Amino acid sequence: NKNNKSGENPFLASAINGHLEIVKWIFASGRKIDFQTKPKQKTPLEQVKAQITLGRKPNETEEGFIRRHRNCPKIVKLLKAYESDPEKTIQELQKQLFLTRNITFLFLLFVTKGKKKIKLK
Repeated sequence: NKNNKSGENPFLASAINGHLEIVKWIFASGRKIDFQTKPKQKTPLEQVKAQITLGRKPNETEEGFIRRHRNCPKIVKLLKAYESDPEKTIQELQKQLFLTRNITFLFLLFVTKGKKKIKLK
């Protein structure tokens, strides 16, 4: 999660582009997230907030624009929760993501269990 020359890192790039699931997984990993910014640079929270009212970026797809506007408010809420209580936020996301993963696995198991196997001769 190291910053590049412009001060961006994978977490920040995901957050400002509205990739909510990636942000959740990064938080849930429990790894230290570098919120340090260069002098006079906005904090990650400020940068994500700015994305909410920002128009469509050059070279941004319609899908990307919609995702950013739909997910950035949720990411702001998540960032505030993390700043307030990092451990609680991490634990809640780990539970949420673990449950989602297990439900998907059980669904796939249930769906494939009913399928008959075809033997090739």
